[in-house]
Order: sequence, then C-alpha cells, then structure tokens
Amino acid sequence: RLQRLAKTDKADSAFALAAAAELHGIAGHAQLSRSYYDSTRMVLEALVAEQPEEPRFHSELGIAYAGLGRTDEAIRQAQRAIALMPISKEALIGTDWVKNLAQIYVMLDMQDEAVAQLQHVLSIPSGLSAHWLRVDPIWSPLRGHPSFRQLARTS
Repeated sequence: RLQRLAKTDKADSAFALAAAAELHGIAGHAQLSRSYYDSTRMVLEALVAEQPEEPRFHSELGIAYAGLGRTDEAIRQAQRAIALMPISKEALIGTDWVKNLAQIYVMLDMQDEAVAQLQHVLSIPSGLSAHWLRVDPIWSPLRGHPSFRQLARTS
C-alpha cells in the first residue's frame, strides 16, 4: 500500500511514510520505524527544497530528523516552521507547529522543553486538550513528569 501511495504525490507520500514510522515506533519496532523516518526524511528534504516557505514540510522534516536522532536539525526545522507561520499570524494552524516542536522534544527526551511547549499551546485556543494529552501515545514518555500530569489533569 505504501508503494502505491508513494506514487501519488510527494506530500501524501511523506505523510504516509511518517505515519508508518510513528506507528512502528509506538509498536516497538525501532529498526522499522527508523527506516520509515529515513524514507520520510528523503521525501521531505526534496519538498523543502522545492517549497521552502511551506511550514508543514519543515515541521514534519523536524519530526523525521528527531526519529533519526538528529537533534539540532530536528529543532531547527521545527523552529523554522513556527517562524514561517507563527501563532500571531495564524492562530489555529500556528499551534500545530508548536505542538510538533513539543513532539520533537519528547522524541529527543527533552521533557522539560516539551512540557513548556505544551503549556503554551494549552494556554491559548488550539486543537490540543488535556484529554488528548492523556490518550495520545505520543505523549506517553511525559506521563511521569509532574508538570505534564498537571496539564493533563486541568487543561
């Protein structure tokens, strides 16, 4: 199925590969997850080169880099997405890039930084909620963090 998706559109291919990487990571298939993140990286690097002003490509590339353990590049790409579409210019979608930065911090085991980004997103109208923090496996590594527990309980 993924091979068929890869032939349709580069962006669709990148997002399908990223979803596969995330799901394999959650399932504990580290090697397979890393392989999918690397494939995602290749597609997204091409997309970023073609459309350097598109924040979603930078943000997703940051997640792929985080999946590959490329800390500095991951954070830099996420920050680029936020700079391209800050919350001050796009109140709803801009929060997605901040949430993705939080996800990158989680992936890189930078819990305090992740919680700080989540606190920011939850302090303003967004698609993120305390319930979502409790059920989404992306945030599982934060469940023992006292500030995260508070966010998940009260936001």
